[in-house]
Amino acid sequence: MAIKVINIGSSANKGDGDPLRTAFTKINENFAALDPTGTNTITDITGSVFADDSALMVDGVNGKIVGPIESTSILPGNGLTDIGSTGNRFYNAWFTGQVETDSVLANIFYGPLTGNVTGDVSGTAGAVAFSGITGKPTTVAGYGITDALSGAVTGSNTGTVNFTGATLNFVSTTFNGLNFDDLGTTPTTIAGYGITDALALGTSSTTALAGDTALFSGDYDDLSNKPTIPTAYTDSDVDTHLNTGSATSNEVLSWDGSDYAWVASGGSGLQSRSLRTNQTSSLADGAEADLDITGFKAYALMAITTDRAARVRLYVKAASRTADASRAEGVDPTSDAGLIAEVITTGADTVIISPGAYGFNLESSTTTNIPCRVTNKSGSTSTVQVTLVVLQLEA
Repeated sequence: MAIKVINIGSSANKGDGDPLRTAFTKINENFAALDPTGTNTITDITGSVFADDSALMVDGVNGKIVGPIESTSILPGNGLTDIGSTGNRFYNAWFTGQVETDSVLANIFYGPLTGNVTGDVSGTAGAVAFSGITGKPTTVAGYGITDALSGAVTGSNTGTVNFTGATLNFVSTTFNGLNFDDLGTTPTTIAGYGITDALALGTSSTTALAGDTALFSGDYDDLSNKPTIPTAYTDSDVDTHLNTGSATSNEVLSWDGSDYAWVASGGSGLQSRSLRTNQTSSLADGAEADLDITGFKAYALMAITTDRAARVRLYVKAASRTADASRAEGVDPTSDAGLIAEVITTGADTVIISPGAYGFNLESSTTTNIPCRVTNKSGSTSTVQVTLVVLQLEA
């Protein structure tokens, strides 16, 4: 315990120090610290065989020698060959200072020595407790051991590691570097490795990795969420796309800006006339409908053929056709009506346009379309097919 200091105040009789009771309490506590058992066992060793005993104290109660002991003091040649019987020697000696000695023999000390001991300590000085040694090394090399297993073992320190009849080879200086290939008799199953969350093998299509072809036969048709495969693109699809139905001899395929069209073959020769045909949807008797026939940007019209009685009108553009739609039969069109030709047939018949009429497309973006207006005059509901005999006049 630390010494209790009495506060004597800043000056005599000033009254700012410890009260008498407090002061004497501190005095009693200081004495009690010097003699904790009340037996007055703290003794100064003076006039002894020790070379320097000015600070050497013996605690008879706790069996401790307190203070420095020099080597010349405790050598057998200085009169300490045998100090009393075994039980009366320096039994369980304890030092707060330093013991310096060249030879500490069993007939001087009995029991373990604790504290800072330097020099050559020999003899049988009793069992020194390892736990009482301070400043112990913390590494194997610090103890001078050369045959210890080097490296480190990491991981959990719980459980038991048994080496039974086998040689453990460490391929690295640390346990973490142990090569799996160097392990002997490794397990051959997942359970042998202690793995519990592995995907289990099954025996039916309802369990994982069943090895059952019912899970997937390998056939494309057994797949779910398959993409839809489009139907095959046949020759007829190609013919429709290229408008081959309107093609005639000596014509070539041409792009008119919006679709494919068949035109007379080029070269130094003259163009040949061609037929251009299209058919309305089903019409009631007396009903009218718009019909577009693919022709040329400019053309000479020679004849108009219908497959049944009908009224057929040809225009330069769709807007003109719409504006003239309500004009009755027998009524002449206006001069700017955009009408190229108008015929009325009494059955399956051909009307010759003589002299030939000059036709052309007058849309803002010129096309090869020939806008028509057809009225069914057959006396019954039916479609009406219209065929034009034309000669291309513009590329």
